[in-house]
Amino acid sequence: AATRELFALGHRRVAFIDDGSAIAPSNPVLAAWSETPFTIERVQLSVVNGLDQLLRQLMRRPDRPSVIAASEPHAEAALAICRSSGIDVPGDMSIVAVTNAEDEARARQVGISSMLIDSHVFGDHAGALMLDWLTGKKPKNRNQVEIGRWHPRATTGPAKKASKR
Repeated sequence: AATRELFALGHRRVAFIDDGSAIAPSNPVLAAWSETPFTIERVQLSVVNGLDQLLRQLMRRPDRPSVIAASEPHAEAALAICRSSGIDVPGDMSIVAVTNAEDEARARQVGISSMLIDSHVFGDHAGALMLDWLTGKKPKNRNQVEIGRWHPRATTGPAKKASKR
């Protein structure tokens, strides 16, 4: 749902910002979105001097991403930096938080659009597959489960049209 809606809004470039954690909730979304029509850029915070500098650098680029996706704390910090820097969200840039059950309440409270990764759905599916396997039922060649739920809020809107210089 998120990819369809963001694409319909005109977004084509997405920057994923994360702290490099192996278990970050954004990892499954990053993997899934790499198979979409978006141009994906993965940005590690450890490579730059901070989120505020990173956002300023992204906004100056002619090929800047129109969507910033990050964990809820990073998305909330990005929103605060954008507001204090005069960057209109969602007019100039859309922000999406990739959340787990713990972070979703905060994203809802702050009004940040989110992609909730529900690990319970994944666990239920994995458990069912294991029970099938134990009873001798052969699993399908490729098992997939939708573990993300899209929650559009105030931080996503139409992509800004590129200005002609």
